[in-house]
Amino acid sequence: MKPANTRSVVTEMRKPLTPSPPNFFKTVGSFVRSNSSWNTTPLSLRAPTSRTYARQTWQLQNRSQIRPQTPARPQPSVRPQSSSMLVLIRDAVNQSPNFVLWFIIGLNTVIFLGWSYARSAYRNYGDPGPLNFMAGNFMCSWDITVLHRRFWTAITSSFSHSEFWHYGINMFVLYSFGRGVLMTLPATRFLNLYLLSALATSATHLIYHRYLLSYISPRQAMGPRGQKAAALGASGSVMAMTILFAAINPYSTIYVYFFPVPAWLAAGAFVSYDIYRSAAGTGGRTATAGHVGGAVAGFAYYWWWVKPFLRRF
Repeated sequence: MKPANTRSVVTEMRKPLTPSPPNFFKTVGSFVRSNSSWNTTPLSLRAPTSRTYARQTWQLQNRSQIRPQTPARPQPSVRPQSSSMLVLIRDAVNQSPNFVLWFIIGLNTVIFLGWSYARSAYRNYGDPGPLNFMAGNFMCSWDITVLHRRFWTAITSSFSHSEFWHYGINMFVLYSFGRGVLMTLPATRFLNLYLLSALATSATHLIYHRYLLSYISPRQAMGPRGQKAAALGASGSVMAMTILFAAINPYSTIYVYFFPVPAWLAAGAFVSYDIYRSAAGTGGRTATAGHVGGAVAGFAYYWWWVKPFLRRF
């Protein structure tokens, strides 16, 4: 074999191991000159791709084919008329504020007629069923309301009257002071006051006969009007209306046994008398503690909900 050329070996060994980078500007310039002129084709360094793109055009006459239509603003819909009893009562109350007063009086009348029927059925036919139903659903006592868990009687008992004189007096006073209260309160507030005072009346009656009467009058606490005493009537709610009317119109003149008396004096005398009878344990057949609870509810309603409203005017 012939010996290798020493100069060629040395020259090859002096060559760099990595090739030198190409001239970038020469490469781009040659690419541009070989494809198009400098004035027509802009220089693009974007990598080539095979995906095709279509530019959106807005030159169509019907632009709704391209631009998505924005949904129209919804128009206020009219609530369909419902035949439910609550909606009918609400509409009637909004149209006539006195409707709620007559509604309460009418409900008391219906329950009074139920008591009359139950008494006559027991007296004439010896049937205790209607009488037991009325007593179990429209009277408030510790046994009925708490032990038997008939909690609705805390409200239904304030719509219940078993005697005509009791029903007549309460409805007359409710109508007399209710019209004056409705001149200041909306009809819905009037109904709320009646229901809240009914709860306060029942709660006060239960607490008084369960825990307080045994310390005030132990003999009466052991009797039929003691811890198991049942109460009914709208007297507590009527007392709340009376106190609220006197707080709103303290110098209005009301007639007590045909004598003109300022409203604040008459209301204060009624409450003081009930407090005295409750503290002395001489309430008898009258649930005087419930009257006091209704009076407290009426004054609290005036202090927290009515008085701030009246200050604005």
